[in-house]
This record gives sequence, structure tokens and C-alpha cells, in this order.
Amino acid sequence: TAKKLRASFDLYDKNKSGSVDIYEMTQCVASLGHTLTAEHIADIFKTVDIDGDGKVDFDEFVLIMSK
Repeated sequence: TAKKLRASFDLYDKNKSGSVDIYEMTQCVASLGHTLTAEHIADIFKTVDIDGDGKVDFDEFVLIMSK
């Protein structure tokens, strides 16, 4: 549901900027207990960052979570 997606996104958006940057994504991956290389995280981030602005906004998050 939209509420669950928003709640999940807000967990990633640590500084409440309305978008998630690569640093926030790296923190989230680590907090989930995953050990991924910086390169792997960067590859994932590029896939999710559809418009290439260096941030993942809520709309991009919804699109990727819907796949």
C-alpha cells in the first residue's frame, strides 16, 4: 500500500530531505546486515536513480518497488 511504501522510504531518508542519497542507501544496507561492496551498492543505486540526479526520490522508490 502507499502508506507502507512511504513508511519504508522514510526509514531510508535519514535526513528527511525527501530523497535518498548513496550515503543513506549504504547506511541502510549495512543496518540490514548486508555486506555489499561500495561498487555493488553504486550499481544498485544507479538502477534505482532513474533520472540520474544522484538521489532517489519517492516516485523513483515507488517505481522500483513496484517491479
